[in-house]
Amino acid sequence: METVCTGWIPLPVLLGAVIDSTCRLWQTDSPRCSGSDSHGSCLLFDTDQLRWRMYGGILAVQSVQLMFVILIYCTIKRRRFNRDDVMPELNVVEITENQSMPPQVQTQ
Repeated sequence: METVCTGWIPLPVLLGAVIDSTCRLWQTDSPRCSGSDSHGSCLLFDTDQLRWRMYGGILAVQSVQLMFVILIYCTIKRRRFNRDDVMPELNVVEITENQSMPPQVQTQ
């Protein structure tokens, strides 16, 4: 349940705040804008600023994700597995050049 709340609910709010922060001209003569601190619809956006903020946010999220992937990779790489623990029934036989293969393994 926490994943749904933290993953789905804040995103539209944050995205709306980013879009609203790039507005250059607000409509203020609307009857819906009766409060002193309220504003209406945005009439003009700063598209360059919007582009930088959107791509900057995507880059920040992707960078955090890449750091987690690297951390997980390094953690898994440090683990050392004993082959006998993983596959105890596997018997490995080394064969030198002068020896032949054991009879049960020879192919015809």
